[in-house]
Amino acid sequence: MITGQNSEIRHIDVVFHIQTEDKGVSNPFIVSLIYVGGQVLAAKRTSYGDELAAGLGETELAELMERQHRTMIAAIRHGRFDEQVGKFLAKRRSTGKGLPAAEPTIEAPVELAKGNAPADSLVDMVGSFLGAEVPESLALDISAGESPRLGEHFELRLRTVASPTERPVSRASVRVELISPMREPELLAETLTDEEGWLSIAFLIPPVDSAMAALVVSATGEVGEAEETLLL
Repeated sequence: MITGQNSEIRHIDVVFHIQTEDKGVSNPFIVSLIYVGGQVLAAKRTSYGDELAAGLGETELAELMERQHRTMIAAIRHGRFDEQVGKFLAKRRSTGKGLPAAEPTIEAPVELAKGNAPADSLVDMVGSFLGAEVPESLALDISAGESPRLGEHFELRLRTVASPTERPVSRASVRVELISPMREPELLAETLTDEEGWLSIAFLIPPVDSAMAALVVSATGEVGEAEETLLL
């Protein structure tokens, strides 16, 4: 039995706990549970019995667990469970229970020392508070359009920019991979953005026999790396 994975993410101001574990060769299932407020919100149970019979090793099993765990996180971030969360919270409120207190988020405004002029922007204010220039990081600006679907052609449009300045990052390397719990990640496209950071590329998304799959769009440029996930 391989050690499981645990993650916590915040989405729509709710803390989700994701737990993925292997039930062992005598019960060959990978089980992922999503908790909100200590209650199980959703679960995914995937058999690897056929793969085990074909000689699946611990390394391959760990990769299957990793892919299922990442897919569950992607599903949360892209709203797959928003409706369930809404119903769950409404039920808790109706019974007066609410949610247990999560880790506090620091939302108080930064106070500048007397005599300092108000910052012109949030970036300036944070920089003033830290006493240093806010470092740039790579960000992906994916244009809204048709939703990607399994078995169909999809045109991806994006721009690589430096956050928080929003300046274009040219010649950034972009990779698009298809991930799903029970198959190896498949590279669908790999190319560079143009001099203004723009990229438009079309490719076929192969059909996948899985209840969950996602496109992982990753980029590497002069100011670092960025990744976005598009749920299918």
